[in-house]
Amino acid sequence: MRFSMVPVMLATALILVGQTPRTEATALDDYVAKPDPSYGYSYEETRQGWGYGIHVVDMTSQQWRSPSEVDRTLWRHELLIAVPWIFHSGNQGTAILIVNGGGNIKPGGTENDELLGIMAATTGSVVAMLSQVPNQPLQFADESAPREEDAILAYGMDKYLTTGDPEWLPQLPMTKAVVRALDSIQTFAATYPGVWPTLPTIDDAIIVGGSKRGWTTWLTAAVESSKGEASRIRAILPASIDLLHLDAQFDHHWEAYGFYAPAIQDYVDFDIPCRTATPEGQAMLEIIDPYAYRDRLTMPKLVVNSSGDQFFLPDSSQFYWAGLPEPKQLRYSFNTDHSQSQDLPSVILPTLSWLSDVLDDTPSPRIDWTRDSDGSIRVWTDSTPKTVKLWQTTNPNARDFRLDTIGAAWTSTPLQPSTDGSYVGRVAPPPEGWTAFAVEVTFPGATAIPTPLESDEILTTDVHVVPEILPYAGTVCPAYPRSPIWLPDNDAAVDHGWRFVDAPSGYTDAVVIAGPPSFRGPDPGVARLRAVGPAGFELRFQEWDYRARLFDDVYHAIEDVPFAVLEPGRRIMTDGSVWEVGTFDLGGTQDWKPISFGTAFDAAPKLFLTVQTANGIQAVTARARQVTATGFQAALFEEEALNEGHTGEVVGYLAIHSPTGSGLIDLGDDEVSYALQSVSADTRWTQVLGQQVRLEEEASLDPETDHVQETLDALLLGDGFFVQQVTDYGSDTTALRRLESSSEVAAP
Repeated sequence: MRFSMVPVMLATALILVGQTPRTEATALDDYVAKPDPSYGYSYEETRQGWGYGIHVVDMTSQQWRSPSEVDRTLWRHELLIAVPWIFHSGNQGTAILIVNGGGNIKPGGTENDELLGIMAATTGSVVAMLSQVPNQPLQFADESAPREEDAILAYGMDKYLTTGDPEWLPQLPMTKAVVRALDSIQTFAATYPGVWPTLPTIDDAIIVGGSKRGWTTWLTAAVESSKGEASRIRAILPASIDLLHLDAQFDHHWEAYGFYAPAIQDYVDFDIPCRTATPEGQAMLEIIDPYAYRDRLTMPKLVVNSSGDQFFLPDSSQFYWAGLPEPKQLRYSFNTDHSQSQDLPSVILPTLSWLSDVLDDTPSPRIDWTRDSDGSIRVWTDSTPKTVKLWQTTNPNARDFRLDTIGAAWTSTPLQPSTDGSYVGRVAPPPEGWTAFAVEVTFPGATAIPTPLESDEILTTDVHVVPEILPYAGTVCPAYPRSPIWLPDNDAAVDHGWRFVDAPSGYTDAVVIAGPPSFRGPDPGVARLRAVGPAGFELRFQEWDYRARLFDDVYHAIEDVPFAVLEPGRRIMTDGSVWEVGTFDLGGTQDWKPISFGTAFDAAPKLFLTVQTANGIQAVTARARQVTATGFQAALFEEEALNEGHTGEVVGYLAIHSPTGSGLIDLGDDEVSYALQSVSADTRWTQVLGQQVRLEEEASLDPETDHVQETLDALLLGDGFFVQQVTDYGSDTTALRRLESSSEVAAP
C-alpha cells in the first residue's frame, strides 16, 4: 500500500482560529429544551418481516403556535422502529434515525417497511424513521391556501423577520421533533416491555436526512452537541442540503445566475435572500444556519450533495467546508438533481458502507485536497484507492450546471497517481462559458464480493468552476448592500504550523490583508497565507529559511496576527474616503513590477500588501515603492541568502485615499473607525497610531541586521493594525513586527 499522509495529517492539524466556541444557548436550544406537556407516544402495532420487526408508534412531538395562527398546532408523527432479530455485538447501542417528510392527511402505509427492515437486519442495528417533518399541510390564519415544505419554512422566516419572535421559525419545531423521537426510541422498551423484538438500550444515534430534513439533521446535531458528553449524536449524514452559510449562498446564487432559480421561489416571494443581509436577517441566521454552530459539529459527518441540484450551486461547499471541524467527508453525485434519484444505487450503497464503518468504529477512507496555482485540484488519499476519476462538464452559455439545464452532461476520465502519490485534476477554462470539475475517489469494499455494508466507498473533492468569474457579480440585492469588509473579533493566534482561520466573509474572491505579527518569538519571519476563500484561510508564522537550514529550527512561538477580509473592488465609503481592493500576480525576487490602480486616486493613497498564496515553499514577503495616484511598484523578497527567484504568487492589495486621514465607515450593521498615518522607521521600535512597530532584518547572509529608515504606511481599522513598507532605501530583506504589549521584550 503506497500513499502520502503528509497533506492529510497537515489538514488534520489545522485548528479553527478566529472563531469563538459557541457555548451560549440560542433560541433553538431554548425551544428544544422547553418542556411541552403535549409530547407523548403510543404503540400501534408490530409488523413482522424476515429477520426483523417494525414497531409502529404514533408520536406527538409538541404544540407549535396557537389555534388563532395555524390550523394544526399539535405536531403528530409516524415513528417506525425496525428491530432486527439478531443484533450486531458491537453496535446494538447505536440506532440509525432517518428523518422523513410526508404529510399528515394520508395515513401511514407500509411502503418504507422493506427499506427499514433490510437496513436493520443487515446492520444488526435498530433503524427508525420519523415522518411528517414538518407537519403539513399547514393553513395559516392570514392566508387562504395551505402551505407545504419550503413554503412553510419561508412563511415562518418572514414572520420572524417581521415580528422578531424566533418560535415562528419552523426549523425549531422540526428539530424538536427529531429530539423527541430520540427520547421515544430510548424509552420505548421500558414503556412497552412486552413488545417483541425487544429494543436494546439505545445510547446514541446516527441521524440521516435529506433536503429540509438534512437541514434538520445539522440542527439536531448542534442542539445535542451542546450537551457535551450527554450528546446522543454519534454521526450525521445530511444530504442534498448544500446551504450552510446561507447568506453567502444566496448571494452566490444570484451572482452566478443573474436570477433566483424557480426551486427557491418560496423564499424569493418573501425576499428572504436579500433580507438575510439585514440585522434581523443576520440574527435569524445565528439561530437556524448550521454554520453558526460549526464549532459544535465535531461528530463524524458524511455530506452527500448533488452536482445538478436545482436549489444549490455545485460549488456551494466553498462557503463552509473549510470551516467545518473534522472528521468530515464529502460526496457529490454527478448527473443527478436534488433528489439524487437518477443514480440511487451508486448513492445509497457507498452510504451504507460508511454507516457500517461508523457502527463498527472502523476508520473510513479519507481524502484531502488542495488547489494548485494553476487552479487544478490535487488530491491525496490515506489508503490505496480502487479508482480515481476527474469529472467535468461545460456549459458554453451560462454558469449554470443544474441537471434541468444541461442534462446528464458530466463525463469522467481516469486519473493516475503523480510521483508524490497525489492525483491531479486539471481543467483549462473553456473557450466559451464555464467548466465545472471535481475529483472522485472510490475505495474498495472490505470483501471481494461486495455486500450492502461492504460496498465501495466513494468520496469527492468540492466542485471548482473555471473561469473564476461570476457573470453577475456586484448586482445582488441593491437595496440591501453587503459590507465590503469583514473584521474579526480577535487577531489570529498562530505558530509555525498551518492553521485554519475561521473568517466567514462569504466573499467568493476574498482578499486578506494581514498586519504585522506580534513579537513573542524573537526569531525573524513573516506571516504566510494560503487557501483564501469565502469561509476563511490558512495562516502560519514562517521563519526565514536559514533558521531551519543552519539551526534545525522549524518551531516558533504563538504570534497574534491582525487581519481583515475584503471584497475586491473600488468603493467610495460613507465618509468620502476611497478604498480599492484587488490582487495581482508577482514572481521572482527583487524584480520590481509596475502595478496600476483600477482608477487613479486624487493623490497617492496609503497602500497595504499581503501575499495570498503559498505556491513557493520559501518564506517570502511583498514590498512596495514609488506609490503614486495611479499605481505603484511591487516585488517579492526572500531571505538575503536565497533571493534568486520565487515561484509566482498572488498578492492582495488595499489602497486607501482619505483627505482627512481618518473617519467612520459604514459596514452594514455597524460603523467602524479608521485612521491612517505615514511614519519613518528602522529596526528600532517606533510608535505609530498608538502601536509600536519596527523593521526586522534577518541574518541568512551576514550577521548585520541594521537597516536604514524606510517610510511605512499604517492603518488602524477598528482594533486591527496594519502597516506596509512603501520605500526601498535599503535593499536588504525586511519584515515588520509589532510590540503587542509591555509583556513583550522590546529588543533593539
